[in-house]
Amino acid sequence: MIDLNLFIGKENTRINAPWEDGEHVFASNGHILIRVLKDHGYSGDLKNPPNTKCIVKDEGPFTETSPEELNEALRKVIDFTEPNNFIDCPVCDGNRMVSCNCPECDNDHTRECYFCNGRGDVQIKDIDKEDFYRVRKGVPFRETAIAYRYMTLISDTMEQICGAWEVLITGRLDTITFRSIGAGVLISVMPVWPKPR
Repeated sequence: MIDLNLFIGKENTRINAPWEDGEHVFASNGHILIRVLKDHGYSGDLKNPPNTKCIVKDEGPFTETSPEELNEALRKVIDFTEPNNFIDCPVCDGNRMVSCNCPECDNDHTRECYFCNGRGDVQIKDIDKEDFYRVRKGVPFRETAIAYRYMTLISDTMEQICGAWEVLITGRLDTITFRSIGAGVLISVMPVWPKPR
C-alpha cells in the first residue's frame, strides 16, 4: 500500500490527514495530491475536506509515461543553489526549440523554447528571481519542471504500483497529472517553473 502520509504537508494544518470523497481517498499538502480507491484498503478521517471536484483534472489528452522516463528526468536535476552558472536549458536541452503542445496541431511542429527564449542556455544567477517557488532543486520534465522531492515521490509511487502510467500536462502548465491505468491511482502536482509568457 502507498503511504498517503508522505503526501501530507505538516505545515498545512487545514489538510493534515487523508480524506474520503465518494469512492476515493485523497491526501495532499497543497502542492501535490494523490487519489486512490477506497476499496483498496484506504480510508480518511479529515474533517471539512477540500472540494476535490475543482482540484482533480481527470479528463484530457493523456500520453504514456513510465518510471523510466521519470528516472531519466531525475538525472537532469538543476541545483538552484549554484549561482552564476550557465547551463543548457533543461527544457529544450540546449536545442532552442520545443515541440508544440497545442491540441490544434497535434504536436506537429516546434516553437521557440519559452524557458530560455530560444537562447539554448540559462543562467542561474539569483535564487529569489530564478527559483520562483523557492524550490532548491527542479527536475525538468517535458516542457515544465517538478520539484525534486515531488518527482522522487511520484517516481517511487509509480515503481510501487506496477503497470502502465500516463500523464496529462494541462493547458498553461498549471497542473501535471499522472494516472495509473487499471490501478486507480492519480497524482496531481503543481510545476515549479512559471507558465510560459
